[in-house]
Amino acid sequence: MAYMDNKDLTNLEISERREKEIGEAVAKVMEAVDAAAKGRQVRLIAATKTRDVGEVMAAIRGGVKCIGENRVQELEEKMPLVMEECGKAGIEISSHLIGQLQKNKIAKALPLVDCIESVESFDKAQEISERVPAGRLLDVYLEVNESGEESKSGCKHEEAFDYARSISSLPGLRLAGLMTVADPVEGRGCFERLRGLRDKICKEVETCQRLSMGMSGDFLEAIACGATDVRIGTAIFGERSFK
Repeated sequence: MAYMDNKDLTNLEISERREKEIGEAVAKVMEAVDAAAKGRQVRLIAATKTRDVGEVMAAIRGGVKCIGENRVQELEEKMPLVMEECGKAGIEISSHLIGQLQKNKIAKALPLVDCIESVESFDKAQEISERVPAGRLLDVYLEVNESGEESKSGCKHEEAFDYARSISSLPGLRLAGLMTVADPVEGRGCFERLRGLRDKICKEVETCQRLSMGMSGDFLEAIACGATDVRIGTAIFGERSFK
């Protein structure tokens, strides 16, 4: 990741202007989420890829209670400092891994996250299960490629039901829901298919309740289709300088 060589992700310093900018953006997004949810509880996950600790903390001070990271390397760089700063401020947050998890990074990720949203197969779930410490129950989401695009990760729609049943039997894991990244053209269709799949799975796996779907460009439509979690980056932090 070239941006990790060009940006100090552990930076804590942030200008008053940037602090205000992020805080106002969080407030605007939260207002939009609440209005779209119409009384339902929808969790805002701040997608913090390429954002330094100062920016992440500005979002947390603005009201964000859950952050989502794409890469384990960033979790390792940032989460200890984020948790330290939150501890000083008496703020409780949760952290999700929303990007792909390589087998050799599982052990590094587990102490840093409360949930892994990007479990795309039974094999990956089994690998995680084998490394979860005794006595811990880790939330995972099954990622489903509802768009059918080869560039997107996730299992096929028709594989998901059997995967979900199998994953639910693994020790140390709780299948808490499903996740998808929608096709920007056919977003509603992707969201509605995932909701229908969740409803089917939930009849056999009662813990599978949540739907993580919707990002900055389509979160309102996702909420209208039943999202319980939305992953928002650009609408909070602005466009990324690095990919």
